Amino acid sequence: MNRHVCPSGQGSMSSLVTTVDKVKGDTAAQWTERSYWGGLPVGDRYFSSAKEIDDFNKLMAAA
Repeated sequence: MNRHVCPSGQGSMSSLVTTVDKVKGDTAAQWTERSYWGGLPVGDRYFSSAKEIDDFNKLMAAA
């Protein structure tokens, strides 16, 4: 990562969320926000990796 451009990594995540939203729509953006890398408070994110993976697979199947 280029630390001069994005020292906290937040710029990269913002770009990813914006790109995902344009390509896949609101459902993908919601999944991203609830994932490990998302911007939601910890209590609002996925509670288990199994649920996160299951929702991701459903999202990709709908593509």
